[in-house]
Amino acid sequence: MYYDYTTTTTNMNRYKRIMIVVGMAIAFIFASYGSPHVFVANTPQLNPNLAGNLRAIPASVMAFIQNPTDSDARNNIVQTAKIQQVKSVEGLNYTPIKTGVYAAEHPETGKTIVRIDKGTQLQVHSVTLSDGRVVKVYIPL
Repeated sequence: MYYDYTTTTTNMNRYKRIMIVVGMAIAFIFASYGSPHVFVANTPQLNPNLAGNLRAIPASVMAFIQNPTDSDARNNIVQTAKIQQVKSVEGLNYTPIKTGVYAAEHPETGKTIVRIDKGTQLQVHSVTLSDGRVVKVYIPL
């Protein structure tokens, strides 16, 4: 009996080569798409908004599924997911601003802390201040 090992070896080599090319393609796509989100302006410095960008990935996928044609609604959902989260401070007396939105002043630092309940819909606007800075303003709906 004679068994032809060359066909099996050739198929395995072809499969390995295809998998190498697929892996290289995935690495290229990740490097070209992920690099601007992870690093600042082609430098080795990490993007300070990296945590917000990573937190927004599931929200952006869900926003695209929920609103495939409405880009403004998708943008609002994604920008809302990027809001900086801070640990809650115990003992603050939160004042209701609107349904799902509360504010309090930190007694030690004097900073205003805004608490937004999960599920509260916000509209995102970019506002240019008199000194040229652009800030995002979140308006509860």
